[in-house]
Amino acid sequence: MCKWFQHGQGEVQIRSTHLGALADGLGVPAGLLLSDLDGLGPAEREALAGALLWDRAYPDLDAFLSALLDEQPRALGRLVEAYGMHESAKLVGQAVWTHYPEYRRYVHPARRRGLDNLVRWKENRTSA
Repeated sequence: MCKWFQHGQGEVQIRSTHLGALADGLGVPAGLLLSDLDGLGPAEREALAGALLWDRAYPDLDAFLSALLDEQPRALGRLVEAYGMHESAKLVGQAVWTHYPEYRRYVHPARRRGLDNLVRWKENRTSA
């Protein structure tokens, strides 16, 4: 298994549909996710790093993706801030919605206001 899906001492199982969604959301070919991160071209690496590592909260893409697999609040917040709720949910699943109260503080306040409204709307729609 590649670095993208190595998690701790074991491997992460991923469905091909999730792999495709992750690749689409990150703007890279799915085949690239099946190779080492070292196989990323400079432009692809720069685009991902620019969107996800802009404040150096994570030293590299490997560290960010590992934190995302652990559903760490800061990583979820970064993903949602960069790609939005719906695209992020396509990438990592419902954790984006269920963990929102835990990671919302990591989202820029201007973006957070819109997300708060979206989450309230979704909750009201679900409870109705």
